[in-house]
Amino acid sequence: PYGWAISADLETSIDSGNGAGSGGARLDFSDLLDKLDFAAQLHFEGQRDRFGFMLDVTNLQLSDRIRKGPLEIDTDSSTTMLEAAVILGAVENGSGAQLLLGARSIKLDLELEIEGLGPAGVVRERSADVTLTDAMVGARYRWAFADHWNFVIRGDVATGDTDFTWNASAIVGRNLGEHSTLLAGYRYMVVELDDEEDLINPELTLDGPLIGLMFRF
Repeated sequence: PYGWAISADLETSIDSGNGAGSGGARLDFSDLLDKLDFAAQLHFEGQRDRFGFMLDVTNLQLSDRIRKGPLEIDTDSSTTMLEAAVILGAVENGSGAQLLLGARSIKLDLELEIEGLGPAGVVRERSADVTLTDAMVGARYRWAFADHWNFVIRGDVATGDTDFTWNASAIVGRNLGEHSTLLAGYRYMVVELDDEEDLINPELTLDGPLIGLMFRF
């Protein structure tokens, strides 16, 4: 299990007219999410010789309320990510490179409510509720740089239902014993989604420090 102290940045553009191609001006926003309401993460791996597999599940609930000029914006987002991959390559004497081949599924439920201030203010609502599945390819390198210490760097890219997604992390581990390791590091992830109706085009950036405890059996 691990915890990810996430900072989220949502960049989106919303058609302020009657739809795509209406000629209405577009409203662009950023930093729409900065409050983490709930997070749960779990990572599992199994490996024998040069072959293995990994499974990672993350669930995030985020929300925010901001004021931008004459507008007040309420944002709610629920994101569930599932990663599954085959691991190719062995780690010898605590160090080595490995290839990751698999898929990432992201369920994104995003709701925006935009309200104009004052008595003439109007409310506009936009939402996106989609499940996106991408093919994923990546690599990681593990380095045992001292007794009881190791460093792991990972990067991957994915595409398919999303326009493009990339993810990177760097983690330091301290062995606490034969069967456990304390982990601390940083993760950065960008998800680009192009809505088919062109009403909401979000780019979601998730980043922040993480800490976890790994158990080996």
